[in-house]
Amino acid sequence: MPDTIPSSQTIPAEKHYDGAAAKTIDSSEHGTIKVLLVNDHILLREGLVSLLEKFKDIKVVAQCGDANHGFQYADEHSPDIVITDFSMDSASPCELARRIKHQRPKSQIIFMISQVTDGNLERGLMSGASGFLSKDENLEGIIHAIRYVHMGKRYFSEEIKKRLVSRHSYDPNQSIYTPRRALLSPREIEVLCCVAKGMKAKNIGKSLHITAKTVERHKSNIMAKLGLHSQVDLAIYAIKEGYVNP
Repeated sequence: MPDTIPSSQTIPAEKHYDGAAAKTIDSSEHGTIKVLLVNDHILLREGLVSLLEKFKDIKVVAQCGDANHGFQYADEHSPDIVITDFSMDSASPCELARRIKHQRPKSQIIFMISQVTDGNLERGLMSGASGFLSKDENLEGIIHAIRYVHMGKRYFSEEIKKRLVSRHSYDPNQSIYTPRRALLSPREIEVLCCVAKGMKAKNIGKSLHITAKTVERHKSNIMAKLGLHSQVDLAIYAIKEGYVNP
C-alpha cells in the first residue's frame, strides 16, 4: 500500500456524542479539529466523547444518534471531520455522507464499520468517505485517523487496508481507492457467482461453456487477487459479498 495509508502512531485523544437526542457543544476555539459524531449507540458515543476530550487539538462540536440530526448539525457547526457509524438503523449513512459532502465539501467523512465487506467499502468510498475505522480500532488509531484525514489524506484500519487497491495519480494523496474485487474480470465474476450458488467446477464449466480445468484456473486467479487461501474461503467470500444474486 502507498505511503498515504499510514500505520498507527502514538497520538492524543478526543470526544464522543449522544444518542437520538442530539447534544451540541459550542466551540469558539481556533486551531482545533472540529468533530461531529453520529452514532445510534449511546454508550459508544458517550464513551468516545469522554476519550476525545482528553486531546487539546480535537473538539467534539456536536453529537447525535441519527442521520437527520447529523445533517442538521453538520450545517450548523461546519465540522472538519464527521465520524459516523456505517450500520445505523435510522437512515443510510452513505446518504448522510453524500448530503454533507454536497453541502459542505470541506467536511471529511470517516466511517466506523463493523461488517467489513468489499461491497460496504465500495458504497462508502462512492459516498465520499476519506477514512474507514474498524469497530475494534484502538483509541490511538482513531486519533491518528482524525488528524490524518484533517490533513487531506486517507486513513484505513489495517483490516480494511488489506481489502483495498489503489490507482495512483501524480499526487499520491489523490489516489483512487477501490475494493479488491474491482480487480476481477467479468468472467471471474461469473465463476464467483456460480461458486456462491454451490456449483462444482464441472457444472460451472457446463454453465459457462468452458472446461472444468479453465474453471479451476479462474478460481485460482480469483483467490490470488482477493488474498484468499482456500476453496472454502472463496465460497464464504462469494456468499458474504452477495454474489448469489449479482
